Amino acid sequence: MGDQSLRDALEWLAVQMDESHDLAVEVEADGALKTTDKNLRVLLFRLVRELLFNVAKHAETDRASICLTKQDGRLRVVIEDDGRGVDPSTLDDQDGGLGLVSVRERIRMIGGEFEVASAPGEGTRVAIDVPWHPDEQVGEMIR
Repeated sequence: MGDQSLRDALEWLAVQMDESHDLAVEVEADGALKTTDKNLRVLLFRLVRELLFNVAKHAETDRASICLTKQDGRLRVVIEDDGRGVDPSTLDDQDGGLGLVSVRERIRMIGGEFEVASAPGEGTRVAIDVPWHPDEQVGEMIR
């Protein structure tokens, strides 16, 4: 990821998902979203990539979106699709949860929040909310 912004990295990822998995991903963001915390940028990039792989593999749709918003020292990342959705009762099950348990735990380790809204036939919406201080190293805890 080098020194590129989180937005730039996710726009690159969107192109890769389209080319490799025929998943068209729209990225919306409040500005460039630069931070000196490379660990946090890398973590968020990897988690979004994992969530998009879930969409490509399980959602039975060819479209998804990523929306990034900053407010009051927090960054909210929302990944949404209009696919087949999942039964919410399976989301805490390691097999049925599509790796979501792992994503949730990694987010919680850095003081973030993770929520999933889904229902069969209604798509899935995953929201990640993390501390976002462009000049601090919040991600040091994730090494």
